[in-house]
Amino acid sequence: MHRMVTWIAGLALALLSTSILAQDEAEEQQGAGAEMMAAYMEMAKPGPEHQRLADLAGEWKQSLKIWHEPGGEPVLMEGKVTNTMILGGRFLESRGVSGEEPMQTEGVNIIGFDRRYGHYTIILMDSWGTYYVTAAGTFDDSSRTIVMSGEAMNPVLGHLEEYDMILRFTDKDTYVFEIVFTDKEHTKGADSFKMVEITCSRMSSGQQ
Repeated sequence: MHRMVTWIAGLALALLSTSILAQDEAEEQQGAGAEMMAAYMEMAKPGPEHQRLADLAGEWKQSLKIWHEPGGEPVLMEGKVTNTMILGGRFLESRGVSGEEPMQTEGVNIIGFDRRYGHYTIILMDSWGTYYVTAAGTFDDSSRTIVMSGEAMNPVLGHLEEYDMILRFTDKDTYVFEIVFTDKEHTKGADSFKMVEITCSRMSSGQQ
């Protein structure tokens, strides 16, 4: 009987120790999970880079210049764009309409700042295609310019286009967006070819 009691007591102690260890491990895992969630939440917060984009929110008048070839005369168009911060201030959505039929163009751009890699990103779509193009780059404080580089396959000519999308902060009521190609098919021997220049001027409440 004494041996039986001793065995039962030992089993109970072992079970209690196992339970305590399991509880400690669960609490440790829970603590690690909470720390990881807190880190994710912190990384997901908008930062000063997103505020730079938020400064562009509002209604803007667009003056467009479009060149069809290096050294050519630009085509001039006018338009309007609405900029809105979305997803809790994490991205700037730009929706614009420019030109007149049959050349009227609708466009949607989404610009953000990826805190994982420390660079700005853009997704660009318009009514001249069924696809999107992207680019990424950094902000230069001295020139107050974001230069985002990317590449995409030309759906008609079949070659790889290389380009820079440039966002220039002129002042609080003016900014410029440019698309500059750097691939040889576009540049025709030059270093680069600016195809698009869009100057945006903030509209007053009376103009909207």
